[in-house]
Amino acid sequence: TKNISANTSLSISTTFLGAKNGSPNTVPGTRDVLAWRISLLVPNKTGLNFLDPTQKLRVSYRLGEGVYDGISDPDGDLTYVGTDSNTNTVTWELPTPSIAEQAASLANGLPLVQKSFIVYTKPVTRWSKHWFHYDPITNVATLQAINLQGDKLSVSNGTTGKIGQAITGDIKTQGTVLYPYSFGPKNGEGGEEDDAIIALTTVYDTAQLRYRSGIFTGTHETTTDTYNSKGELVKSESGLNAASNFNNWTIPSFLHEGLQKTGVHYEIDPHLIVKSIDLFTPWIRLYKGEERREYPSGSAPAFMISLTVKNRKTGTSRTINKYVTKTGQIPVSYF
Repeated sequence: TKNISANTSLSISTTFLGAKNGSPNTVPGTRDVLAWRISLLVPNKTGLNFLDPTQKLRVSYRLGEGVYDGISDPDGDLTYVGTDSNTNTVTWELPTPSIAEQAASLANGLPLVQKSFIVYTKPVTRWSKHWFHYDPITNVATLQAINLQGDKLSVSNGTTGKIGQAITGDIKTQGTVLYPYSFGPKNGEGGEEDDAIIALTTVYDTAQLRYRSGIFTGTHETTTDTYNSKGELVKSESGLNAASNFNNWTIPSFLHEGLQKTGVHYEIDPHLIVKSIDLFTPWIRLYKGEERREYPSGSAPAFMISLTVKNRKTGTSRTINKYVTKTGQIPVSYF
């Protein structure tokens, strides 16, 4: 007499995908809905014992934080069973293939069961913060099944997701005639945010970040309605657009000196890789209410670019200076 043993193996995995409908290179924010993928498999192997087709497959997902917010199920064969509020565990059921279907899969070298779907979770108000950092969120997926011998099978797998740390910045302006404005990255896809470097969530190493600076006269935030027939500013304002600044400094400076030069200085984090510099064609507009005007051909200001590069291994630095008359996106290799 020879005894032949047969068994059934299960496999399940879960991965963190990031924010629902979010940028693939940007870590989710404090109020984002999160997406998690669950993949399950009953493999085809020698000595396989079929699953009991009268019993459902059961998939559960224990949430480390947040609440269940639905699924994306391409096959449409998952049935929501419920959520255990004590353990914060969501459960679904899945039909087990018939014996004939399992036999056909076995003959064709295919898994008996194979499925993937996405689970969405959301914060009650916002994801938890511990001091200045957000705690990792760990979810655990479990697959349960019963084979023809009545064996109860179970396998689990967990994964961790992280919420981005908000980054803020402050732009300090100097000068009375001209002032700069800055755009900072709002995501890891090369998008930019107006007016300042404002809150940006953490990004992955694959991100592309975009920073932009511009220089305007002190009249930028005013309109033609604030000037009298002599071209004097009559609206009472403080700061760069004050009447005294405009009448005593801006107009005389442009009439007698013209625009000599402006400078923008960036200190770039050594963890970032600079790929290109985008130079915009300078244009003229004294009043915000006017249309912008281009410089006459051949008279537009050019750019003196100085790149200082430090070797992180040796600590030595070198500076590259280049006078640039072209505009548009210029790769660093150009220098």
